[in-house]
Amino acid sequence: MNASRFEYPERWRSVICTIYGLVFALCVLVPSAQSAGRPSIDHLVSFFETVVFGAEIDDRMKSLVIARWTGALRIRVKGQASPENIQSIRRHLVVIKKLTGINIEKVEAPEKPENLTILFLPAMEMSKVKINGVDPDYIRQIAAPLSCYFLSFKKPPDTIVRAVIVVNTQRSDEAINHCLLEE
Repeated sequence: MNASRFEYPERWRSVICTIYGLVFALCVLVPSAQSAGRPSIDHLVSFFETVVFGAEIDDRMKSLVIARWTGALRIRVKGQASPENIQSIRRHLVVIKKLTGINIEKVEAPEKPENLTILFLPAMEMSKVKINGVDPDYIRQIAAPLSCYFLSFKKPPDTIVRAVIVVNTQRSDEAINHCLLEE
C-alpha cells in the first residue's frame, strides 16, 4: 500500500484524534482557568521567593539561601495548647516526616533540650516572649498582628538549628491549624 505521510492506519487514527483533542482542550482551558482567578506561574514563583527568601516584617531578615533542618526535630509544646491544637501538630508532623524522612521526637526533660519550641499564648502575651539572641523590639514588631510568628536560627545559613513558633490561643482552631501549617 502506498500511503502518504498524512495517511495513518486505522488503529492510529483514534490515538491521533485523541492527542489533537487533548491539545485543543488544553489550549482552550488553560487560558480560561487563568482568567478565572488562578494565579500565573510568574505570580507563584514570586510568592515562593517572598515566602522562602523574603521577610514579611523586616527586610534585614531576608535569606539568601534555602535553609532546612538537617538533624532530628526535638519538639516541646508549651503554654495553653488545646487537644485540637496538639492533634493539628501531630498531623503536620506526620506529613513532614513522610516528605523529609527527618526524625521527630517530643521532648519534656531538660537534659534533652528541644530545638523547636511551639508556644501557645494569649494575644497580649505574644509580644512579651523572651528569646535568646532576639531583640525584644523585634519580637514586639512581629507579634503586633496578633496571629502567630516564627523565628529560626541558622548555622551555617542553610541549616536551621533552632526555631520558635508562637501561636495566639485566642484565634479559632481553624486559624491556629492554618498558622501551625504555615509556620
